[in-house]
Amino acid sequence: MDLNQSKCTVMSITRNVSPVISSYMLQNAPVQHTDAQKDLGILVCKDLKWDCHVLEAASKANRMLGFIRRSTLEVKIQSTRKALYKALVMSNLSYSSQVWAPQSVKLIEIIERVQRRATKYILSLPYRTDISYKERLRLTELIPLCYWHEYLDLVYTYKSIVNNTDTKCKISKPIRVTRGTASSMSVLLDIPKAKTVRIVSTLKSQGHLIHFLNT
Repeated sequence: MDLNQSKCTVMSITRNVSPVISSYMLQNAPVQHTDAQKDLGILVCKDLKWDCHVLEAASKANRMLGFIRRSTLEVKIQSTRKALYKALVMSNLSYSSQVWAPQSVKLIEIIERVQRRATKYILSLPYRTDISYKERLRLTELIPLCYWHEYLDLVYTYKSIVNNTDTKCKISKPIRVTRGTASSMSVLLDIPKAKTVRIVSTLKSQGHLIHFLNT
């Protein structure tokens, strides 16, 4: 099956300050370079930072929240509004969060800003209100999104340990005893190591070409 050249791009992932950019030809035409490529709903940047994906996820969630707000002006039931938020908005902020969950304070605040607006919508509060965000979380029985992402990380780790995912993790006790592993209850996770290789992956199902460079 031939690839559609107009739908193919090349992205080089490297930590070099001045990387060597190679040109590629497909069907006698040059393949365009890109700095970011979406794969399975995750926006991957060439520097492997998740700022661009966090901004896109927050923007998409804000648009969906605005759509729900405009479409449910006559809905005043708190449980219904909460269900709409969790199904249509919160799901966008939780999809594959094990990969891109924000770690910096700036990105966490951007994500959390969405839920701040959502709690006002669920409680039918005006834009300016004296009720704090902490109190609104208590009234809606929600937790901060950063805590929710940590919970999803724990769930994925548990599933990996019991072999419910493709990641084969095993529990083992540390061989070398240090101050950090001196406790008899301390354990480590054995994760299969992958060789650092230089590969060219052609993703025919999605019609784009990604070139991975490892330093």
